[in-house]
Amino acid sequence: MLTKSSPFDILIQILEGLAEIIIEEESNMVQMGQVIIIPAHAKDRIKANSKFKMLSTIIKSGYEDISL
Repeated sequence: MLTKSSPFDILIQILEGLAEIIIEEESNMVQMGQVIIIPAHAKDRIKANSKFKMLSTIIKSGYEDISL
């Protein structure tokens, strides 16, 4: 399973179904109508245990240092 990170916060909204979102090895079950924020630079992965739809929004304030 792919683990990744982003230099920005990411807001995930579940539109249909149920998703398991793992942030820094902590499992979060997020269902339809719920949202979760993945903090910048946190290792995360999204596990599809069943079908679901989500909306992912990158939150960029313009103050982040993206030079890695």
